[in-house]
Amino acid sequence: MNETLAPRILLIDANPDGHSLLSQALDKTGIDLSNAYSSAQGVEMASGHHHDLILLDSALPDLNGLLTLRLLKQTTKTAGFPVVFLVGNTEKDLIGEAYYEGAVDVLRKPLYPEELQARIRSVLKTQTMLHRLRYLSQNDPLTRLPNRNGMSQWIQKALDAPADFPPPYGVLVIGVDRLNNITESLGHGASEEVLRLVAMSLQSMLSQSSVMERCCRRFCLARSSSDSFVLLMTGVEGSRTAMGLATGLVEAIATTYKIGNAQQFLSASVGIAISREAQGDFHNLIRFADIAYQDARNAGRSHVQMYDPSMEEVLRRKLDIESDLRVATKNRSFLLEYQPVFNLQTKQCEFAETLIFWDRPNHGLIPLQRFRSIADENGFMGEIASWALSNACNQLSQWQHESSSDAPRRVSLDLSRKQLQHPQFIEAALDAIQQARLRNDRVQFEISETDVMYDRDGMVETLKKMRESGIRIVIDDFGNSFHSFQCLDQFPVDGIKLSKALVQNVEINPLVVKLIEILVRQATQCNLTIVADGVEREAQAKTLSNLGIRFGQGTYYTKPMNGDSLIPFLSDWIAAQRNRNRGRMVPPENNSTVPRNSYR
Repeated sequence: MNETLAPRILLIDANPDGHSLLSQALDKTGIDLSNAYSSAQGVEMASGHHHDLILLDSALPDLNGLLTLRLLKQTTKTAGFPVVFLVGNTEKDLIGEAYYEGAVDVLRKPLYPEELQARIRSVLKTQTMLHRLRYLSQNDPLTRLPNRNGMSQWIQKALDAPADFPPPYGVLVIGVDRLNNITESLGHGASEEVLRLVAMSLQSMLSQSSVMERCCRRFCLARSSSDSFVLLMTGVEGSRTAMGLATGLVEAIATTYKIGNAQQFLSASVGIAISREAQGDFHNLIRFADIAYQDARNAGRSHVQMYDPSMEEVLRRKLDIESDLRVATKNRSFLLEYQPVFNLQTKQCEFAETLIFWDRPNHGLIPLQRFRSIADENGFMGEIASWALSNACNQLSQWQHESSSDAPRRVSLDLSRKQLQHPQFIEAALDAIQQARLRNDRVQFEISETDVMYDRDGMVETLKKMRESGIRIVIDDFGNSFHSFQCLDQFPVDGIKLSKALVQNVEINPLVVKLIEILVRQATQCNLTIVADGVEREAQAKTLSNLGIRFGQGTYYTKPMNGDSLIPFLSDWIAAQRNRNRGRMVPPENNSTVPRNSYR
């Protein structure tokens, strides 16, 4: 049923009295009535306009009612119109046949205005509901664009009529960049509003005939998933034209939108696939365009990428990693290694950073940095991190029990924003610490500067709760953002870890030295400790120590090692410091090769 216009009814009846009766029944109802007096006239009128209901009499002068009903149901343009069949008192045998031919209801004459009006309203109400269900089955209620089912019907229509929908075919997958971030920050209502506004922007640009006439013959814009749209095109002019269209769509979306009470700048990425042959498979093209879209999204904001067959190999490898990682998470196919952090003045081990490695069959040990994004995408990271925390706490407890004088004071673990902001994380972390019979301050979490600055106000509150529990917090990879320097005193943390980029340039770049001097003064005022990450040479260690940095870690001291090797190494290290030659720091020899041990 048309949702914006008055319902339209067509009466096909040879008897003028029937038309008068129906006109009387529908008086002042707002229903639009059309009249036909023969089968041929009725079929012609039904084919020419949409009708929400057809009343069809059984007795017609040119073709009887049942044959007319069959003709209406066999004609594409009229097959979906609901038909109420009218029979006389002596035509009871036609009732079953009318339902068989597709009538939604049968009324027996003589008709009475009140009954006729009530039955018509009942049928229209039912048809309105059915129409709504059909609409929702083919359209997205948020954007009013075709959904995947509606898109499939358009594709089938195109394939059935190649003359009207000529090849070559093309597909654009258009996705809003970082929509998940908006959902996490502002809620699902905000992300839905984003999608609605983006859909309006896309429709506005595509409605310009001059734009699409240069690109293709016919097109269909649909919402294909929770964060992306698909543009199907036939008669595509070429790859260059499609690329130009995609760039235009990205520019149309790239603007500031009002979402709730806030202004949000949005951007989009696009993947493109064009059929190379005269004929093409739309479903394969959608898959190809989606692969290109994933590549564009990984490249950053506002990126457009044309599909290349080599992308499938990259995707296949990613799917293999996901599959293997799922098994690894279930079987705990990981191990932990530890890199000690030393006091640059006393040469004592302050704490040990815990590093996660995946023991992947036929691939060797893979550090967390190389599979963390995939683990996060697939929801594995929470379970892996919980396992690592539990094992690290137990390892620290064992070290302190076996060699309290040489053992690190704490263990430190990397933490992502998503993990830290999980509602049950703090409780789970405290439980793991308690199970290992450690004090809460024996565990330290490191969260990157990027994650802290992403949602500064929300992160400050989360960090406060963590720190109030006694667990220590350090900002990792610090020094990449000037803004973070300005608000250092606002972060409820215990320390910062300098980025490796700063440490690597401390000997050769005077500006880095000045920057670290300022940072040391700020950190001292805020009662924060500073750790230098990535120390590779003795000169770096001396320079950092002279600048006031208290702690350092890196390959100059040792590579990461398993838990069984750490205490023997530290014992040798301490002995070496006692026997150091002329005050020079001498790391233990042969520390590059350490036996590995898996924690299962």
